[in-house]
Amino acid sequence: MPNVRQIAGAMLLALSTAIVVHVPTADAMPQPAVVKPESIQLAQADTVGKSEGLVRRIDKGAKKVTLQHGPIEGFDMPAMTMVFQVADPAMLDKIEVGDKVRFTVTRGGGAMTLQSVETAN
Repeated sequence: MPNVRQIAGAMLLALSTAIVVHVPTADAMPQPAVVKPESIQLAQADTVGKSEGLVRRIDKGAKKVTLQHGPIEGFDMPAMTMVFQVADPAMLDKIEVGDKVRFTVTRGGGAMTLQSVETAN
């Protein structure tokens, strides 16, 4: 009758011969993506504009302010009323609805962000 060591050895031998390792050939290996220079779109640098306006609404929760502003120098943007994100939410503590303000704003990544604001009263 076989002992425990013989049985364990036979099982190990059976398992090791049953394991098949598949090593893909170089042709079957995934190839890295090739990026052509003409397909790369460079991100536009943020552009900076300046204007003056009137604070119409402040939304501290959303970190946004609505300004009725004059033309924005640097953007070729006419006077209008629009909502701006703020770079620093603390800016919203320095202004109140109805304040006349001077501000700088950046445009980049599809968003317009207020970088600075000061009362012009």
